[in-house]
Amino acid sequence: MDEHKSVRLHVASVESTSDTEVVCAVRNIGGEASVGMIFRSSVSPAIAVRLIEILRYGRSFSILDQAYTAKVTFTGPGAAGIAPGEVLVSTPE
Repeated sequence: MDEHKSVRLHVASVESTSDTEVVCAVRNIGGEASVGMIFRSSVSPAIAVRLIEILRYGRSFSILDQAYTAKVTFTGPGAAGIAPGEVLVSTPE
């Protein structure tokens, strides 16, 4: 059986939002995040977003290792509800 290990991203700041997309700076505080993963807000679990882009130093990456900070883009219903200070936790698909 494949056990899901949660990834935790701390939202440091929000740069832009729309109804279905948010661009923010995050710090990975646990696990290895990768493009395509789904995250839920620890503050409002009804918010579920998919990680679609990771940028570090202006370059695109497919993963974000623990302890690193990056500018990321999430998409999904409720994306505009993500706020600085909250933690996004990965969920199995």
